[in-house]
Amino acid sequence: MTGSYEAIRSFIADLESSRSLYIIEDMSLGKSSKEGSLLELQLKVSTLLKTKI
Repeated sequence: MTGSYEAIRSFIADLESSRSLYIIEDMSLGKSSKEGSLLELQLKVSTLLKTKI
């Protein structure tokens, strides 16, 4: 994901407050290769799924 600090922070907050269970296994945040004040976020995310038996 590439975006402003505020957009990335909002995205992570949405993951944390989601009704689904997401686990952030790895995260990397750095300056984007694009010009400006954009940041690049790389996430490794897992989720647990529950099936009806």
